[in-house]
Amino acid sequence: MKIFERLEDWRHTKGLDLITYNKITQAGNIAEELSELLLAPDIEKQIDAFADVIIYSINAIEMAGYNAESVLSEVVREI
Repeated sequence: MKIFERLEDWRHTKGLDLITYNKITQAGNIAEELSELLLAPDIEKQIDAFADVIIYSINAIEMAGYNAESVLSEVVREI
């Protein structure tokens, strides 16, 4: 199962697919992880925080009604 499918299952299991997208909530989650990154004492915790930022960002894109895999593919093409 691909990561995007696994995240979709996780959102469904946690009931996150029933929650209305809210940019303040999503930005707050990402900001919290960035704060953890800045305070991380070692590389393992820093990498964990980076990964959490990615997951929260993917979930925010999906909750906003977009296909995160398609959005990211388009962004990579533009880079």
